[in-house]
Amino acid sequence: MAIQRVWEGCQQRFLLRALSSRVVGFCLFGAAYYLAYLFGMSFSQTCASPFWFPDVILLGTLLLTRPRNWLWFILGALVLRLFSPVSQGVPTGFLLAVFAIDSAKGLAAATLLRKFLRNPLRMETVKEFGIFCLIAALLIPAASAFVAAAALRTIGRGYWAAWEQWFMGDAMAQLVLTPALLHLLSVPRWETKLTPRKSSLEAVLLAGGLIATNWLAFSTRIDAVGLLETCYYIPVPLMFWAAIRFGMPGASIGVVITTIFSVNAAVHGHRSFQGLSASETAFLLQEFLLLRAVPLYLVAILIQQKENA
Repeated sequence: MAIQRVWEGCQQRFLLRALSSRVVGFCLFGAAYYLAYLFGMSFSQTCASPFWFPDVILLGTLLLTRPRNWLWFILGALVLRLFSPVSQGVPTGFLLAVFAIDSAKGLAAATLLRKFLRNPLRMETVKEFGIFCLIAALLIPAASAFVAAAALRTIGRGYWAAWEQWFMGDAMAQLVLTPALLHLLSVPRWETKLTPRKSSLEAVLLAGGLIATNWLAFSTRIDAVGLLETCYYIPVPLMFWAAIRFGMPGASIGVVITTIFSVNAAVHGHRSFQGLSASETAFLLQEFLLLRAVPLYLVAILIQQKENA
């Protein structure tokens, strides 16, 4: 009897820990999704967001969790979007239609990536990265854009203009931000040729350098004559340094830091984004991050692939 009571007590403690970890994980998802939705909706309502951040959070969560739990995250995201202050004034039918499209995108992408990638959280070869881009950044965004453009047409948007904006916003978010999120959340291996102490010191100095150079590039206080465009290239050497020394985790951190500073500058109309229309701002931001993130990921993946070989 004593052994049975001890066993039952252990089972109860295990169940409580499992339940508490799930509750914490769900709360973290809710907070991240809510902030992503607010950030995505912070752009002008005249055009779609250049990076639809909620898709990144949803797809990353679905890939990290078991399919039997997906419904709970979908329902949680629905509640957050319906009762978010930025959704006030938007017709409920339109909100539900757009959310259904976003949810279908996430479910389809997660299902296909789990099927065709050995480990969808860690793309370690160029082939795996190409499959991810084909599924998550091309086929699914393009297909969903046809349905979404029809929904947007009901509120006065032009069909093909809405299709292009929807597709670009989804594709750029998945191409630029999702690989970074997946590698940062999958507890990556920080493989370098340095000792742990030197590696940690280098990582701290590199992160500080990335923050400082991005602040320099996007700060409104630094407007040296003839150096406005040149400032945007200051973080690039450090980003490639991060990719070469720390692989995809380092490249991911570089992309995340640059994204935060560049999106903030775009939202507030700083530097090169000053005086631009919403569509011009979206295009410039997409081009800026695309030309920095994708080459960085390819360099990191090629180095990792060579080391594995």
